[in-house]
Amino acid sequence: MIDKMNTTGNKSFIKISFVIIALAMMIIPAVTINTKKNVTSELDNRVLVEFPQFTVFNDAFISGLNDYVEDRIGFREQALAAYQIMNDELFHYLVHPLYEYGKDEWIMTKDWDSIQTYHLDLEEGFADRFAAFMKQAQGIADENGACFMFLLIPNKETVYPEKLAVGYNIKNQESKSDLIMEALDKEDVPYLYLLPRFQELKESVQLYNIKYDAGHWNENGCFYGNIELINYLKDNYDETIEPLNIEQFNVDTEIAECLLQSKYRIDEDIPVYSVTN
Repeated sequence: MIDKMNTTGNKSFIKISFVIIALAMMIIPAVTINTKKNVTSELDNRVLVEFPQFTVFNDAFISGLNDYVEDRIGFREQALAAYQIMNDELFHYLVHPLYEYGKDEWIMTKDWDSIQTYHLDLEEGFADRFAAFMKQAQGIADENGACFMFLLIPNKETVYPEKLAVGYNIKNQESKSDLIMEALDKEDVPYLYLLPRFQELKESVQLYNIKYDAGHWNENGCFYGNIELINYLKDNYDETIEPLNIEQFNVDTEIAECLLQSKYRIDEDIPVYSVTN
C-alpha cells in the first residue's frame, strides 16, 4: 500500500512539474518581450519590427502583431542559436537568415544575394537607368571641379562561383554586374571593376574568408582591391599619388571564433593588417 501511494505521489509530482515547466516556457518569454523602440538584431542584421498601429478587426494589424511578437519574444536569439547548433550537429544544415553552406564547407550569403548576382531577370531598363544616374553624378562632380569614377567590388559568390551550393548551375553567363558595366560603357562613365584582377589573384591569395563574414572581402581582398583603386587613380587622375605596397603593413592572423552575427562556432584563421608606421 505504501509503495502504491509513493508511486502515485511520484506520478502526480511529475505531472505537476511538467505543467509548471510548460507554463514557465510560455509565460517567461512572453513577459520578457523586448518592447524598446528602434532595436537592431545582430543575428538578423536588421531593425526589429515595431508595434503596429491598432485598428479594430484589421488583418494588417493582426499580421503586424504576429510579426512583432515573433521578432521580440524573450530569449528569441538564444533559442535560434541553440536551434542553429542542433541542426548543424545533427544534419549539417546551417539555419541562418543570412548564410548557407556552399561546397567544401564554405559559407556563402543566402540565395537572396547569390541568385540575384547572376540572375538576368532585371527590371526592364534598370541597367540603363543606373548608368544614366551615374552619368548625372559625374556631371555634378565636373561642375564642382571634382573627378568622378564608379567602383564595383565583386561579392564572394562572383569571385568563387565554384564554391556555390549544388543547384545554382552558373555557366559563364552574363551577370547583373556585366550588364551594368556595358551600360556604363555606353554612357562613357569611368569605372573600375575589380573582378578580373580578383580572378587572377584568387589562386594565390585568399580574398574572402571561407566562413567568417561571408558577405564581404577579408583584409587581403581589401588590400589588393585598394592597390587596384590607387593605381587607377594614379594613372587617370593624379600621378603624384603614392602607390600602396605590402611593406607598409604588418600582416598577421587571428582566430574568428564564431560566424559573424551568429553563435555558430567556426574557429577560422583570418588575415589582419596593421599599419607599420
